[in-house]
Amino acid sequence: MPRRATVLRVFVASPSDVREERKALESIVAEVNQLQGTSSGIRLELIRWETHVRPGFGNDAQAVINAQISDNYDIFVGIMWTHFGTPTERAGSGTEEEFNQAFERFQRNRDTVSLLIYFKDAPIKPSSIDADQLAAVKRFQKRIQELDGFYGNGIKLSPKQSRNREVVEL
Repeated sequence: MPRRATVLRVFVASPSDVREERKALESIVAEVNQLQGTSSGIRLELIRWETHVRPGFGNDAQAVINAQISDNYDIFVGIMWTHFGTPTERAGSGTEEEFNQAFERFQRNRDTVSLLIYFKDAPIKPSSIDADQLAAVKRFQKRIQELDGFYGNGIKLSPKQSRNREVVEL
């Protein structure tokens, strides 16, 4: 017998140094849907540029992503570690631009989007750190605080941890 479900679209924004966390979200969303979807009547759909954006033309790559993703999501998940990302014409990085759009939407109507921001806190080889990129991440973190945002620190996402119900550690 068919069942009705509310679909919540989850958009993930992040720079390239958290690829593993982005990939882990796929498994986590699938597991949540499998374990809770039927009983709760809620299903999650993960929205990522890798899966929901096709090649196209615009002022830059981020403009193409923005046009296709638009604000067609219910939950914004931002993840950062040591890399801030590539600057766009409109922001310090694509991730920041995506956050800015989500935050503007949140300011207009808090009921239209939930904002979840996480900063990964894990060891990294000092030789792989770009000091300018890390400084930009720290400035962004401070900006979140100044906007009265509460963010998660020490994010640990992996399918293995998801199976153990330790999806996010703050």
